[in-house]
Parts: sequence; C-alpha cells; structure tokens
Amino acid sequence: MTFLMISLGMNTNASNNPGPSNDSLYAIVLPQLNGPNYAVDSAELKIIDGVVFYQGPMWKPEEDFEDTEKWSEYRDEYIHRTGKSDAYRLLDLNIEAKHLYLSGCLNSVDIGSPMWGGGDGYRNFFLGDTAGTLSIGYRSGITDVIPLVFGYTAWWHENYQSNFEPFRSDAVARDQLNEVLCVVNGLSFGSIRDPEEVDRGTFLIKNGLPVSKSRTDSINGLLVYSSDPYPEQRQQAIESLRNTFYTSLEDISDSIINKTPPEVHPADFPGPKVTFTGSPIATLLTRIYYENSMQILGRIDADGMVHESEKSADNYQGYAEMADASGRTDKAVYWREQADRLNGAMEAYYPVNIEPWGDVWDPKKNAIFSYVNSTLAPACIGMDYYGFDVMNLLPKEWADRIRRTYKMQLTRNRPEFAASAGIGYGQCYITQTGLLMDEMKDADKMVEWMVRLCFTPRLKHPYRVPEASVISEDGSTWRRWGDLGNLYQMVDVVHTIHLMIGIDDIDPSQLTLMPRLTKDIHEMEIEEWPVRIQSHDKSLLADISMQMEIDPDAGEITCHLSSSHPIDQARIRLGPFPASTGSLKVLQNEKDVPFTRINSGDSGWVWIRFGGESLMEYDFRLYFKSGDSIETANNEIDKIKYDL
Repeated sequence: MTFLMISLGMNTNASNNPGPSNDSLYAIVLPQLNGPNYAVDSAELKIIDGVVFYQGPMWKPEEDFEDTEKWSEYRDEYIHRTGKSDAYRLLDLNIEAKHLYLSGCLNSVDIGSPMWGGGDGYRNFFLGDTAGTLSIGYRSGITDVIPLVFGYTAWWHENYQSNFEPFRSDAVARDQLNEVLCVVNGLSFGSIRDPEEVDRGTFLIKNGLPVSKSRTDSINGLLVYSSDPYPEQRQQAIESLRNTFYTSLEDISDSIINKTPPEVHPADFPGPKVTFTGSPIATLLTRIYYENSMQILGRIDADGMVHESEKSADNYQGYAEMADASGRTDKAVYWREQADRLNGAMEAYYPVNIEPWGDVWDPKKNAIFSYVNSTLAPACIGMDYYGFDVMNLLPKEWADRIRRTYKMQLTRNRPEFAASAGIGYGQCYITQTGLLMDEMKDADKMVEWMVRLCFTPRLKHPYRVPEASVISEDGSTWRRWGDLGNLYQMVDVVHTIHLMIGIDDIDPSQLTLMPRLTKDIHEMEIEEWPVRIQSHDKSLLADISMQMEIDPDAGEITCHLSSSHPIDQARIRLGPFPASTGSLKVLQNEKDVPFTRINSGDSGWVWIRFGGESLMEYDFRLYFKSGDSIETANNEIDKIKYDL
C-alpha cells in the first residue's frame, strides 16, 4: 500500500500561522468516498507499514457541506475553472497534528495512458502532470495547497508493478525518480498488517501515537512540507525525467538532431540512397528511412518471404491478371468473376450514410483498428494494385467515398492531424490518403506528425518507429508506446516515404514518377533506385537516380533524372504549385515540351511524357507564376479526370 506524508502547519508565508504543537496527535487518514457521518470512536483502524490509519467514510462531495465563506469561495473558483463540482472534502477532524498521512495517491485509472496511446488529454498523463490539488485548511484561516503531481505526490501502481522499465535498466533515471517521488512505497510495496492487531485505545491517547523511529527515518526524505509544497529541486528532477523519456516540440530542431547520431548511415545501407534536405523534418525523414528500412531488411527470410500476412491470402483480381498474362483465359475468367462477387459484396456491406459527410465507408466495420483509419484501406492498400495514382484509377464511386471518409476521419484526430494510436494504421493510413488525394496542406501537417512520433533523441534507437505514441492534449509532448520497431508500423512509415518519393513501376509498360514533397522538403536526392522498365521493347531491371528541387518563392521546380538503361515510355508529374497559378512554362532538356496541367486536391500539377529515345538522362524544369490567365498553348486543362 502506498501513502503520502505531509508535514502540516509550516507555512511561513502566513503571518498568523500558530505553527505546530509539540503535544499533537497524528492525523492519519485513509481516503474513502461517501457514507454515514464519521465518528472517531467508531472508526476502524488499519496499520500500513507501521503507520496507523483511520479507515472509514471520511470524504464527502464538496457540494454536501454547508457553505462557509472560505469553502464557498474555493468551490466557486473550482466550478469556474472546470465547469463542474467534483471536488471532495475531508470531514473536519478538529485535532492538532504534525503530519497528515494519506493512503493511496495512486491514479484511479491506474495507467499513464490508454491502450494504443493516442492524444486523449482526459486519459493521458505524463510525469509532471498535475491531477489536482489537496487543500488543507486550519482554524487560523490559513489554507495550504499541495499539488498532486504525477511522479512527485501521485503515482501508478499496477502498470509499474507489471513492468519496472524503464527504471530497472536505467540507473540514472531510477535515481532521479527516487529523488523526486514522495509517495511512500511508490517504487517498492511493503506488507500490510492485519487491522485487528491495532489497539484502538492506545491510538486515541492525548499524547498521540508516534510512528516508530526506524520507520520515520526511512521515510524522512519523502516528507512533503506545506510551507514549500513543490520545491525547486523536485521540479528540476521531474523536468529531468521528462527530458529523458519524452520528446517535445523544442526537440524538433537542427541542434538536437545533430546531437543525436543515426545508427544506420547511407554508406552502410545496401538499398537505394535517399536524402531529403530542408527543415529539421526533412533531416528526420532521411534518418527514419535508413533506420527502419534496415530493420525491415533484417526481418526478411533468405528466400525473400516476409511473414506479415497469412501465406495463402487471396488476391483474386491479381490472380486474374496473372492468368491472362500466362494465357490461361479460363482461369482468368474464374478469378475475375470471384473479384466481381467480392466487389459487389463490399458495396452491399461496407458503405453507410453518416451526416454531415454522407456516403462513407462504415467506421463500425473497421477490424477494431484504432482511429478506424482502416476505412481508408481502399486507397492505402489500393496502391499495391494501382500504384501511386490510385485515386485516378479506382472506380469513381469508390474514390468519391474515400474523399468523404477522409474528411470524416480528420475530425477524429487528437491533436489535429495526429493519429498516433498505431503509427501504421493510424498516422500512416490517414497521411497516405491525404498524399494520394493531393491534399498537400493536410499532408504537410500529417507528415510532420509522423516524423515527430518516430524521434526520441535521448533513448535507445532514437529514429526507430514505435508501435504507437502518447501525445499530450496540447501537442507539445509525446512518448513512445508499445512494441518498438513493430514490423507493421515500420513498413507503413517507410511506405509513406516511398509514396512521397513517388517512383512507381507497377505498370510494366510505363514508368511513372509522381513525387509529392511537403513544404518541409526543399530538395530530394535518390540514388540507384531499382525499377522494372521497358527498354528497346525488352523488360529489364534498371537503376534510376533523381534530384529534385522546389523553390516556391522563385516559382521554379527542377528535376534531373538518370537511368542505367534507356526508357521506352515514362511520365513524370511536377508540383505542387498553387492551384490558382496562371502562367506555366515547362522545359525538357532545355526545350519547350507539351504538358498536361491538372488541379488535383488543393494544388496544381503538370504531367510530362518522355522516353522512346536512346537518352538515359533528362532535365525537367517547371516555371510557375500567378496570374489572371492560364497558358493553354499545347496544353490540355482537365481538372476532374485525365488520361495519361
């Protein structure tokens, strides 16, 4: 059992404080709510680690007491701040006391955050958060206020007892916690003696019942003094612990990142090289790509199999196309019929009308994933079949339903644009959907949150993707939750980065390049990215490299592309630029070329076709300038549907 020991009557700032009496009783209280009026003579007693406690219904809701000027003022202030009156008050003891012992001081929701994390400020607690205050009133009119601060005067029990980490393995953090935590037995729980052993008469003698000297000495350093209820030294210790385990907005800076070396360097990575340049978010994206890509590679079997899904999971539409390609038309017909049946069943089962969004994918049929962002799976998983232009290739009714569902899902994020209860199927699903819809202003914020949640500068593996994250209500602080390096979450973060890079060879007859770079990225460099292309009418594996720069102030986007083999047919999309842009000019290898301008999402983009020559290097340059007219010579303008 845990308890808090408060030294009373020591408020030196109060001029009329009479101070403690040398001949005093110990007021020792076990909090319980509601019940009949309390009487000392009928109280049950309990010994907890050598300290005698009253055990009775001694606490009542504040509203049940008759108003006095002092308590009425306190209650009015509480109601004004919170909009409700749920304060509890201890029945008057009318005794002099040196110390007040409170048994408990554990949060009634005995865990610092709900399962899977998230940003619910009502349920999430961090070290240093204040759960409330304990006000102690004296007959002199003085009131001492003790803050109930997690890690200082409040603690968690079951969560800590089930797993002593991170304090078991981190001696420095353990010493810091021991220095600040004043909940007796907060870190190691003692035995409780049978209440029947207590001598009621001995306890109530006038001279009090002193706690044994050995016990007093052992807990002396844990006293909370009403004269200095939250000392600077303890505040500093709490801040040190927060700084160790949590990440804050101030950590997303070049200075902190430069002090946090990556564990995987580009030279040591066997796959394609990726570098983002720009704000600290761009630097973090680069390091997160390498750290987690290397982790994923280490979890692939020698034969190339990753055992994430069931080995025999079906993909009927894909089976049909493989049957077509192999000339087995009978099988192709069979698999296509199965795909049509499943599509029809999905249309009958999954859509629902929810106002004000209308026809959406039903969030109640979501496989119980947090945030129910699995409702966006037709877009996110659709990339595996359609590629990165999935929103233009899905059936129109599905694409429209995804757009409405996306708007609905945005309202569920806490804080705004953060879906951290499951980084993969929470944050990544909605981030990928925003990118696929070309809602770049949303994507700016969602990519930023994805990157923030993967960075923990003062813990091991500072760039590794966590399973989930817990975020404070104001979005200023967050911490890891769950299985660090969980494969599904890592894969989706890396997949989101691949989507931003935009290299898409899912169509073997045409290479598609459609990068979607957020405002934090000014430059992107890709080296030796393997792609399947057609070169001189032959299918082969080639390596491509790409350097892209975006200067929105100058109104210029440049892209240099090189390939190890000539490309028969390809297309590239450049952007984003403001959808209201009027004047556009596109150069390919310093020559004017035809292009197709589209407005997609909240931005403008241009498509350029290229290939068919023996060239292996291309330079693209887009100039954009706001104006009243849109240059249409040699260009098609199609804001809804385009055919490339």
